[in-house]
Amino acid sequence: MTGSEVALKDQYFADKRDFFKWDLLEDLVALPEGRCALCYVAMLTQPDGTREGVFKRYDAGARRGELHSFLRSCASSGRREVKEMRKYFASRGIEYRPIGDTSDQYYSHATREAYFRRIPDSSLEEAVVFFDPDIGLNAGSGSYKRRVGIDKYLFDEDLRGCSPRIGGSSVVVVYQHLQRDRSRFWDDIEDRCLRVCSAVGASGASFVTDRDVAFLVTAKDSVTRLTAARTIVEHAHKHGLDSGELVHRR
Repeated sequence: MTGSEVALKDQYFADKRDFFKWDLLEDLVALPEGRCALCYVAMLTQPDGTREGVFKRYDAGARRGELHSFLRSCASSGRREVKEMRKYFASRGIEYRPIGDTSDQYYSHATREAYFRRIPDSSLEEAVVFFDPDIGLNAGSGSYKRRVGIDKYLFDEDLRGCSPRIGGSSVVVVYQHLQRDRSRFWDDIEDRCLRVCSAVGASGASFVTDRDVAFLVTAKDSVTRLTAARTIVEHAHKHGLDSGELVHRR
């Protein structure tokens, strides 16, 4: 590593949640209307010394065997760097547009606005645009976020700022870690979905969840959004997950 490079928090790469994530994204990229590109907004932060992201033992199950083999190979050989996904998608013939997956573009609250401005307009057109914060949309008081790590959140205004540049036929996906208070599970899902709709300017959003993490999915174009929602439902049924759709009444 050179003096200008910064170590990134790749500790989540190739774990069980990561397998879920990449498999779902590949489903969305292959929408019936025709395969589109994948724009991956990595939001990788600096290492924090935690033991998170250690779930390295998992079976392929009904998910893609090629993806499982690739991630396991990365984990077992010490190549736990998200930039390895460039090789995977090249092998799959998928146009991959990674943002911030290398050590010269780490994500922090201080550089938040500049980070999102660096995303090329062309990367947001005719693509599945995936925002991958450590935790998800911001929640809680300012003091709580600072204690947990404010860099771990995607802010509504970040999405709102990107929205004018996101193509109408692009699909927006946001990673969301869910709170441990299970009594608030569905309220939590509904709140996050409606906030994504509001920020993107969409009339509804769908979600898929394993009750630990969720992926929030929407699009400005109603046909694209409904097509993506069907893909989400099919993915959920195939893997025994929960899914649903919420309408945003503005």
